[in-house]
Amino acid sequence: MRFSTVRGRVSGRHRPAHSSHPCGTCGPVGALAVLLLFAALSGCASHNQELVDVRTSLAAGDVPAAVAAFEKRKEKESDLLYWLDRGYMMHLAGRWNESNEAFEKAEKRAEDLYTKSLSRAAASLVTSDLSLPYRGAAHELQFIQYYRALNYLALGTPDDALVEARKANEYLSRYAEETQGQEHFRQDAFLQYFTGILYESRGEANDAAISLRDAWARYGEYEAAFGEGAPPWLMSDYYAAAEHVGRQTDLEELRALDSTVAARAGEGNTHNTVVYFECGFVPYRESVRITLPIFDGNTLDQMATAEKYVNAYGDDIYAYEKSNVKLDHVLSFAFPRLVEIPAQVVTCELALPSGEVFQAEPAIHLAAVAAADFRRRMPEILLKTVARALAKEALRKAAKKEDETFGWIVNTINVATEQADTRSWILLPGRIYMLKTELPPGAHELTARFYGGEGELLGEARKTVQVTTGSTSVTTFRCFK
Repeated sequence: MRFSTVRGRVSGRHRPAHSSHPCGTCGPVGALAVLLLFAALSGCASHNQELVDVRTSLAAGDVPAAVAAFEKRKEKESDLLYWLDRGYMMHLAGRWNESNEAFEKAEKRAEDLYTKSLSRAAASLVTSDLSLPYRGAAHELQFIQYYRALNYLALGTPDDALVEARKANEYLSRYAEETQGQEHFRQDAFLQYFTGILYESRGEANDAAISLRDAWARYGEYEAAFGEGAPPWLMSDYYAAAEHVGRQTDLEELRALDSTVAARAGEGNTHNTVVYFECGFVPYRESVRITLPIFDGNTLDQMATAEKYVNAYGDDIYAYEKSNVKLDHVLSFAFPRLVEIPAQVVTCELALPSGEVFQAEPAIHLAAVAAADFRRRMPEILLKTVARALAKEALRKAAKKEDETFGWIVNTINVATEQADTRSWILLPGRIYMLKTELPPGAHELTARFYGGEGELLGEARKTVQVTTGSTSVTTFRCFK
């Protein structure tokens, strides 16, 4: 900031010998007015608030209304989050090509941000992280390939879906290398199983064996973190793939864990239908703001802790209401907090016209993965918040030395620009269940049912699936509760 320019405007006129800030001349009314001005200037809608009409329609099960509400939003060419949201909304609408076009833009933008040095990083220290492009969390970006693969399967181009599977594995490997030695909870167990199923369905035995092996290993970590193990079909799928390519060591290890796995693998070879049940939403972020009035004689260094601040004023915490106390400046801190949405769906099932019913099993608790990732990032977020407050305070002090009125202007700007970064891909499902079963060749009308904790029916959806000999059909159902 170029202090000399603004100073010239202020000091170019006849300045009083002893300038004072507004609250020193206006008394308690002026102080309160300044505080109210700060509060008004600092408002900023969170991403959840921006999509409230979309999520409200989805929660009501009205996908067309949600899509219409989203399409009223202005296209943001360089905004990764916009393309993630658009890709997902087009997927829900069954507009597969449009969904893939949006996800392709999201993928390219994410890769560009990954490889490019962000020159605006320093600017975020005196404004907020909102001044930086949204780069996306790993658990978000890696679901681009999941939805693109599903789109290609719906379009009847399974080889294109395999391309997405290979990209998913590449990104998973890169993320694992970057976070080696750090505590993190990954969603790669689910995605490795998903890609393994795609490889298996196209006869890519070696790739299937590797993905299923990695899925089996990662689900061990996932169970330790979240208390949920692998879906019951994974072990036998892994065994069948390992047997097909002759991985004897893997076979021996699996038989040592479960002596029945070989028999179950033989039975599972006939499973030709995979169904995913997506439920609820991942958590969203909202802003938490702390605003502290600092009176004459107190500095940021002295206000290092809330305890010191309270001890300084005691029963006189509303001192700014008294005319004998001058408000020196205002400190404002903003940081995000996670708001988790309690899951309503606890069980899912698939029904056939014949009356047969199949029970789905948990595949991933994506809401818990998102929450764990947020907790891992929170120390860094808080450190940046403190660093930003210190940088802003340094600017304010420098401005006040030049001119006290200018100091108040800078303080106002500091508070107005202090905003928490609440961006995240909040349209993702909170949980995904799955099942594998055998269906005879031909068209089948599948009915998905979603139940709550008391056994109440929360949602029902139907879809016709074509099963062909020698291939695996993959489909999904979505419930927003």
